[in-house]
Amino acid sequence: MNASHSFPRGVAALLALGLLAGCATPVTVTSTPPGASVYCRGSGRPAYRWKYRGSTPVTFKVPYNAVQTFVQWPGATPTRSDVRHDKLLFRDDVTLHFEQ
Repeated sequence: MNASHSFPRGVAALLALGLLAGCATPVTVTSTPPGASVYCRGSGRPAYRWKYRGSTPVTFKVPYNAVQTFVQWPGATPTRSDVRHDKLLFRDDVTLHFEQ
């Protein structure tokens, strides 16, 4: 076998997929006023479910290429923000801000 022989394409693709599967993008969510409940899910598949991630300000890791996020402010009549759609691919970290 030649020392300069490269991996077969299938093996290289599986290695790349394995490396990407372990990646997650840190997402920080802030709001004005602070204390809003944060919910997010992956974007692109109907099967993704909304997950509670904490109250603003909060940072969490997301394994998706794109994310949908909304916040809900507390109060006698809770107010919900519009849903944001943000791409995360090739981003080191993301900060999202919501205003009531």
